[in-house]
Formats: sequence, C-alpha cells, structure tokens
Amino acid sequence: MRLITDMDAIDSYVKTLYDIWMDKKESPRERKVCRQAHITIRRLEILWTKDKGTWDVLKQKLDASPMDTVVKNDINGIKITDDMITNLNISLAKLQLDCKDEDRKYVYRMVSPFIIFVFICLGYKAGILGN
Repeated sequence: MRLITDMDAIDSYVKTLYDIWMDKKESPRERKVCRQAHITIRRLEILWTKDKGTWDVLKQKLDASPMDTVVKNDINGIKITDDMITNLNISLAKLQLDCKDEDRKYVYRMVSPFIIFVFICLGYKAGILGN
C-alpha cells in the first residue's frame, strides 16, 4: 500500500467520513470515529500548512466547505496528543476489520497512515503539540 498525500484524495476521504458521521442510520461508534477522524485530519492540515506557509489557501478552502464549517469550532479547538492519535488509529483499524463495504474499508485504511504520517512529519513528540 502506498501512502496517499494528494490533497484532492484526502478531501475525498474526508467527504466520505463526513457522510458517514452525518448519517443518523450509522452506528454511534462508527459516527463518532469518523467525526473524530474528519476533525483530526483537518487540524493536522492546518498545522501542516501554517508550518509550510500555505495557510491562506487552506483557510479559503475550509471557509468555503459546508462539511468543514459544521465542525469549525471543533477543528480549531482540538488538542492532538500521541494518545489521541493512537486511540483514533486503533478505532479506525477496528472499523476497517468490521466493515463489509469495500469502499468504506479503503477509506479507513488510507486515512489512518495519513494521520500518523502528518503527525510525525510535524515533529511533535510525547504528546506535546504547539496547537
């Protein structure tokens, strides 16, 4: 498996996560994990773009995105720690194992390493994040 870092692909995965957590017919566990993954990915993207000097482009995209404005306060307020990343990835792995839908299973399989990759690239260690 190859790590996907293409932002259009990531946006597609976040859209799938959003569709799942907004669907009241989905299980509460799956909705909670997908919402957490959506918020975490967007927060990591913000930290990444601020670090790389491309924040303005992402800010315009997020402000124009209805799926991201719904959780804007959560995105801005989330504190990312080692434990949170670990627990989220364990939950995504469990969803992947339990999932019958191949497209959904693929999304879970792709977002998990992306979250870990960006977290590590940001260089934060031992749960100390400069959010």
